[in-house]
Formats: sequence, structure tokens, C-alpha cells
Amino acid sequence: MSENQISINKLSKVYNNGFNALKSINLNIKKGEIFAMLGPNGAGKTTLISIICGIVKPSSGIVTVDGFDIINDYRETRSRIGLVPQELTLEQFETVFNNVSYSRGLYGKKPDPKHIEKILRQLSLWDKKDQRLRQLSGGMKRRVLIAKALSHEPSILFLDEPTAGVDVELRKDMWKKYVAVIKVKDSKLVTPIVEAMQAVLWHYVVSDYRLKKNKTKW
Repeated sequence: MSENQISINKLSKVYNNGFNALKSINLNIKKGEIFAMLGPNGAGKTTLISIICGIVKPSSGIVTVDGFDIINDYRETRSRIGLVPQELTLEQFETVFNNVSYSRGLYGKKPDPKHIEKILRQLSLWDKKDQRLRQLSGGMKRRVLIAKALSHEPSILFLDEPTAGVDVELRKDMWKKYVAVIKVKDSKLVTPIVEAMQAVLWHYVVSDYRLKKNKTKW
């Protein structure tokens, strides 16, 4: 069995308006690897993540997750991935606990209150479990997104600007909590927060819609 948990071969994406978002991307992510992907706005970072997660359909190329093709075996691949999106996509009038529990059910997982409690405690959300989302601060809502992404016990976690719009001090505190939680996962992709690079060996720069590998120096 391959040591690569995610394998990307000659991946390209051209939108209907002719915009070429990705050009022949090749990338292998090994089990246990943590890395960051950097690039300017519109470089294609979110498009790449969305394709791997099954949200956007590629124009050409092959992507596999744990050996499963993201197109032909989409149920298998999606069940292995947790995604924290850029935007706050939450049911504002539902409680924190029910929000996270509902996300678990979407992946066909049986209810597991103890697992949900564990995640909420790790993210310092347990005391907020009965509060409605509209009552929480922006930083707390970001933490709920992380909890939702971990609710179905994925082996891969994608963080797409999880601290966007959060002040500097709170951002540092959130990253400490994120790192503590995701250490139990097999692979992680963080994009494009610079602070996250302190925890990675390699980072990837998206330039001209292609990937370039660089070693992180601190």
C-alpha cells in the first residue's frame, strides 16, 4: 500500500468562463505530514482543496485519497476528510452541540455524544454547548467549524484560512488549540496562514497556478 495518503497527478481546472485556475498540479502528501500552502488571492489554493474534498469537479487529472479515486469512490474519500472552510457556514439558531452532532450524522456515523464532548472540550467549547450559534463571538464560531470538521473522525483535516477575520491575540490562542487537536489526525493541510508554517517542515507556494515546494526556515 502506498505511503501517500493523498496523491495528485496532472490536475487541472478550467472554469466555464475560460479561467484556468490550476495547471497540471502534481503533489503527494504522506501519512502524518503537516504542511502549509501559500499564495496570493486567486492563486488556486481553495480550488485545489475543493477538488480534493469533492466540492469542485476537476477538468483533468487524477486525485486519490487512501487509494480511492475522488470521482469514482467519492463516498469513501469524503468520509476520510474534514474541511474547515473560509466562510462561516453554520446554523445560527441551533445550539453548538446539535450543530456538531448533525455534521457527524451527514457522514452516516452513529450518534456519539462522548466523541462530540471530547472535541468540544479540546476546543474550549464545552461550556458553550447549549448556546445558539448566533450568541457566539466570531472566534468561537471558528472553533465550532473545527469541531464540525472533526465530528465524523476523519483521518485528513483541511484548514482553509480558519482564523480569517480574527484579531492577532485570539488568532495565536486559536492556533495553539488547533495544533493540540489535529495532532491526533494522520494528515493536515493548512492554507494560507503564515503562523501555521511554524509547525511544518515543508510549505508549498502557488504561483502561476502551479505548485512550488520550499523548505520552511525559522
